[in-house]
Amino acid sequence: MAKTKSVSKSQKPKKVKEKPEEKALKRIDIGKIMALKRAGWTDEDIAAEMRMEPAAVSKVIRQCIRRHLAEGGL
Repeated sequence: MAKTKSVSKSQKPKKVKEKPEEKALKRIDIGKIMALKRAGWTDEDIAAEMRMEPAAVSKVIRQCIRRHLAEGGL
């Protein structure tokens, strides 16, 4: 008769943490975002059109405005 080895709770095999898949970077069309903003679109509408989060749209717009102001104006 073969002996079976009992495993206590403390001896359970550890789960190996898998590496999360690397997300592909999404290209953002800043020109389109800024054109839609100039046309009077809200950040939420732009986000829906561009398939982005509204916070990401706001961040892109803020960065673009800062960059242009630093270069000498819009």
